[in-house]
Amino acid sequence: VDFQPLLLQHEVTALQEVDGTAFAGLDGGGVLVVPAGDLAGGSLWTAGRDLSGNNVKDLAWTGRYLWIATADGGLTRVEDPAGTPVFRQFTGTNLGSLDLTAVTGAVVGGSERVYYAMNAGGIGQIVDGLSGNTYTAEQDGLISNTVNALQMWEGQLFIGTPVGISRFAGNVFTNQNAGLGSLAVNDLALEGDGHL
Repeated sequence: VDFQPLLLQHEVTALQEVDGTAFAGLDGGGVLVVPAGDLAGGSLWTAGRDLSGNNVKDLAWTGRYLWIATADGGLTRVEDPAGTPVFRQFTGTNLGSLDLTAVTGAVVGGSERVYYAMNAGGIGQIVDGLSGNTYTAEQDGLISNTVNALQMWEGQLFIGTPVGISRFAGNVFTNQNAGLGSLAVNDLALEGDGHL
């Protein structure tokens, strides 16, 4: 195996592959875009020009759009990210907070559903590009308003927090802590067969 460094002096906070292109979220540096066939031909997406913020916390591909969550500027939706990208920023009044920690989404029943975690503020929802509900521990039964990770599988949302895992299905939150060795969950991944 031959490892080749693509970027120096930045912390990579998230990685996502779409159609043979790697997208690396950077801590304070935007998103590095690197086509697999042209490692020297990478480009950088930054705030003001492309993104809503530079401090990237998470990336998610829904099958329609690439979503970029930042800690300083809200969300950015990217259409055709591996081709000719078109950017739409979600900031201000259409989000509950600009300080985000995670994002995930999927196309469910023909609609794109995106969930984003606000720093100590619960979870927000966007359906087909329109801002939707906000969910919190106090009002909706979310296990914690501090969310470290989000993951969707077959229309169900799994939420990783410092005090365990919540599952959101059928508009109800349930705790999924049985069998966890530690309740502090920093990241979530789903296998193709649905194992979390």
